[in-house]
Amino acid sequence: MRLEPGSGTVAVHDKRFGNDHHTRTDQATESSAAGRRYRGSDRGELRESFQEARALAIKELGQEARTFVAQTQSGIYCGKIIGETDHHLVQRVSGQTAIAHLKELVGDTAEMNRNVAISYQANKARLREVPERSRTAELAR
Repeated sequence: MRLEPGSGTVAVHDKRFGNDHHTRTDQATESSAAGRRYRGSDRGELRESFQEARALAIKELGQEARTFVAQTQSGIYCGKIIGETDHHLVQRVSGQTAIAHLKELVGDTAEMNRNVAISYQANKARLREVPERSRTAELAR
């Protein structure tokens, strides 16, 4: 996507079919605003929810814990769900790192203390449960 200020349009190139099309910038703004999934929440609510997620991660993982927002264009996150806020699910992905996922994208299927993989592609999330590894040593033949 490329903004063309002189014509007041946005140029979009579709790689699958090799064609270009132009959209007026006022239409692009309207469609992106209509496509937002966060209709009931404003930025202040989301920011406050993320701060709560960060505090939850510090409580669970220690003072050195870092919390990041999930990259929803593309990304895979594996780990245990350690908490939730009004708008976020908090997932531990390493000893001191947590990811805050928007509930509106992930849905209500994730349960506390469950080991899950959450993958994103083009702002759509897919959640699947991951069985925990056995911690006991197995005998080999």
